[in-house]
Amino acid sequence: MPAGSNRRGRALIVDDNSNLAENIAEFLALEGFDTEIAASGLEAVSKALPLHPDVVVTDYRLPDMNGANVLRAFRQMGLRVRAVVVSACTDEATVADAQGAGAAFLSKPTDFEILGRMLREMTVGARPSLPPAVPTDL
Repeated sequence: MPAGSNRRGRALIVDDNSNLAENIAEFLALEGFDTEIAASGLEAVSKALPLHPDVVVTDYRLPDMNGANVLRAFRQMGLRVRAVVVSACTDEATVADAQGAGAAFLSKPTDFEILGRMLREMTVGARPSLPPAVPTDL
């Protein structure tokens, strides 16, 4: 986005369904986010520190770990992100696990209008995060 634009920050979309991930990324770009896609939990974890996302939209069921555990891994790395877990699996245990990891929950099929509203509410007044400072006295 150009300098001075209404940028909301960086968004990481984590979903093994590439079509859905690309659709969410396109939607979030229109909402003012710079976007990055990861197709698995491990890929998301590897991208998290360099990207330092402001928001994460993750599927719950990923090939290698669930979305709640992705968010827990981010927390262990010292990242504080606002997150939405999306899933077709809406049983009480899945929703509770997502919420226990600090995420909002949205059922699939993904309603982009609701997702956009959730992310706008999460980021209202929030300044985009900066990557952690790197010590210069190493």
